[in-house]
Amino acid sequence: MAKKSSKLNINGKSVTVETELENGAYTVKDSKGRIIGSGDSASGGNINFSGGDQTAQKELLGLSGSRSRNLNKDLQSKVKGVVENENKAIINNNADVTQRLNLRDMGYGNKISIKGKTIPVEPDIDTTPVPPTGSDTEVDESAAPSPAAPVVQKPAEVQDLDGATVRYPASQIDGNYDFVQFSIVEYVPGGEGALAAIIEKGGGGRPSGRLKNQSPVGSVILPMPLNISSQNNVSFGEDTLNAFQAAGQDIVQNAIQGDIGNALNNASGALNANASEAKKALRAKITQDIVGGGNLLTRTTGAVLNSNMELLFKGPQLRTFSFDYKLTPRDKAEAQSCKQIIRMFKKAMAPKIKGGALFLYTPNVFLINFIHKGQNHPFLNKIKPCALTGLGVNFTPDGAYMTYEDGSPVAYSLQFSFSEMEPIYDIDYENDEGAEGTGF
Repeated sequence: MAKKSSKLNINGKSVTVETELENGAYTVKDSKGRIIGSGDSASGGNINFSGGDQTAQKELLGLSGSRSRNLNKDLQSKVKGVVENENKAIINNNADVTQRLNLRDMGYGNKISIKGKTIPVEPDIDTTPVPPTGSDTEVDESAAPSPAAPVVQKPAEVQDLDGATVRYPASQIDGNYDFVQFSIVEYVPGGEGALAAIIEKGGGGRPSGRLKNQSPVGSVILPMPLNISSQNNVSFGEDTLNAFQAAGQDIVQNAIQGDIGNALNNASGALNANASEAKKALRAKITQDIVGGGNLLTRTTGAVLNSNMELLFKGPQLRTFSFDYKLTPRDKAEAQSCKQIIRMFKKAMAPKIKGGALFLYTPNVFLINFIHKGQNHPFLNKIKPCALTGLGVNFTPDGAYMTYEDGSPVAYSLQFSFSEMEPIYDIDYENDEGAEGTGF
């Protein structure tokens, strides 16, 4: 059987993914040839670590002593997704169309892409009756069946989101290079119990929890952008409360509790310390309200009520992220990849229509990860699930219309605008993921 392999760097150590193109079975080995894990078509391409060499697994993750109890957890979080995606990339980049179709049927399903190939179609058989040669019988052409409509093949580069991973540059990005992975996942609404889940489970009903561990409907791998930044903001605003407002507040609150007499005594006592000024201010305020103009207190006394201004917390603000890319395809394959990447992003951000047009449904959303040596980057910010709110495509980024012979542009510029679907909270810096580096 034909085998293809690829090398990755995970946790600073080299591993090899070796895949059988005929049956989809693959193994992951370290530099000493010890098995880390394996998978096959029966498992849908999912890796199994139970048959691997535990010593090799621990060495790969740098675990020792009491830290070894986290072995399975770390294998799932730091190794699983990387090698499974690499296995899919090996198949999609090397297997022919027949092999990929077979692997789909054997268990890989939508994880295998059919891009770049045309699936052969059986020719239509013409069943129109033909009169015998030399016959004088006339054929009623009006009664003859209409010719069959031509079969329209869907171009490979415009395949629907089907779990495929598309890369730019088209050449395989291995563990020696840092990159950004945009995973497209289906939006999961909170449902009727969303508010209760947020209140009772400490945020367990938030988007980051609902979308966690989803299988992507598509992924795009791009190089690291030139500009990587993170801006955290919260909202504060002014608030005022003068002495009369404070007294009135106490009166109302105590009245609601049924002790209005005590409320009046407290208000009286609070104002007695400045009885003279309080009387003047109250008289001026009442007069001002009746007359409807000017600031009588300031005009007559030169004083103003102390507003007790204070800056109060209003709420968090959602973070936004921008990515700019210039894609310059070097051959036909990369031109097709660019075309598919643009379409995948556009389709993912488009609202969905199910059945009729009475309702529109939330588009797909994105999980964005900076990858370093096969795992989440330990020093760049982590990003919560995001909505793609803006996508700009310039087909003439160099200020002139230029194409290759087949009409594909020589360059594209892409501008992405993402917005996180939930704010950043203090607990996000305390959980296991946040502790890996600098947090979200």
